[in-house]
Amino acid sequence: PSGPRRKQRAVIGARRTARSARPGPRMCACDALMRTVLRGAQARAALSLPWSLPRVRAPRYGGCRSFGLVVSAAASTTMRGEGKLLSLPPIGLGTWKSRGDDVKQAVLESLRLGYRLVDCAEAYGNESLVGAALAEAFDAGLVRREELQVVSKLFNNYHGRERVPLSLKKSLADLGLDYLDLYLMHWPIAFEDIELPSPARGDDGTPHPQIRGRIEFVETWQAMAEMKASGRVRHIGVCNFTVPQLEELIAGTGEVPCVNQVELHPFLYQRELLEYCSSQGIAVMAYSPLGSPDSYSGKLAGPILLENPIVAQVAADMGCTPAQALIRWGALKGACVLAKSVRPERLKLNLDAVSLAMTPAQEQALDALHRDYRFGLGWLPGHFLPTT
Repeated sequence: PSGPRRKQRAVIGARRTARSARPGPRMCACDALMRTVLRGAQARAALSLPWSLPRVRAPRYGGCRSFGLVVSAAASTTMRGEGKLLSLPPIGLGTWKSRGDDVKQAVLESLRLGYRLVDCAEAYGNESLVGAALAEAFDAGLVRREELQVVSKLFNNYHGRERVPLSLKKSLADLGLDYLDLYLMHWPIAFEDIELPSPARGDDGTPHPQIRGRIEFVETWQAMAEMKASGRVRHIGVCNFTVPQLEELIAGTGEVPCVNQVELHPFLYQRELLEYCSSQGIAVMAYSPLGSPDSYSGKLAGPILLENPIVAQVAADMGCTPAQALIRWGALKGACVLAKSVRPERLKLNLDAVSLAMTPAQEQALDALHRDYRFGLGWLPGHFLPTT
């Protein structure tokens, strides 16, 4: 048969195959879709998917209800949940430490260049400035709301069922949005008080002695899930979680986070964490992809990652800047790389980096730089903070 009849048969076959691949207790709807895709040409034709998929370099699909796959480092990390397609690009704009008019202009310029993800957080103290830039971008037609992924984070002082809605309400108001595409738990740590001393850290990065915190995330995650059910959040995930904490969260709630946003660069490869996230279908977002020499521990790091001779050599061989080589490395690990800059020329270089060619030998040379060095400091001894 040909024409309409062939298409009708393909659709019927795809529906039958989809019914046989319905999600089980540890399989999400996206996993079922992927199983359908992999079962035959009928499903591929009916779903209008490519006849052949490019080589996968990113985490495989798994238990997350909203995670799909990355088809290439220059393509998108596709997540499907609640019938809404969310596409995580291989690079997003980071807004940490950006202040004043700089952050507004950086957001506007990044959107002009083609960035389609903006990473924010209530704790950054600049969401109202990001919101002003977004409003201007929408009014000017630079991007439509549905084309943009806006990420925000719940900080430690808003853990707990009663506090989560307060934090989300504030972020939505500051950003001028009706919903967030992705809402992340900033740390697996709860502070006792909402009001924090200023500054919250000392000169060496040590948390203020008045801050009282503990490891807590299950109750807060359940409250975040309620925000998702309300429609004010499309997807939820976490930041700075270790493998044991992810295991505890999944075991305690039966839910798999969409995303784990973590520090990731050649000095901190985190291979075990990447492999675990891959096995569970958790997408990874990478912050501080260039190292963070102006962070508290970055001031003590000695040689700066961007000035490392191996990084410089790889970049020279690639015909690019060291920053571009590091961004490409992160993309090849399957991460959505959060590159931060307020300079237009660097924003463009960062965006161009994800499509550069890096050979396996060059990638392995950067892998070998791993020294388990973390630029960012945590908030509790034993969790990214020295115990002595």
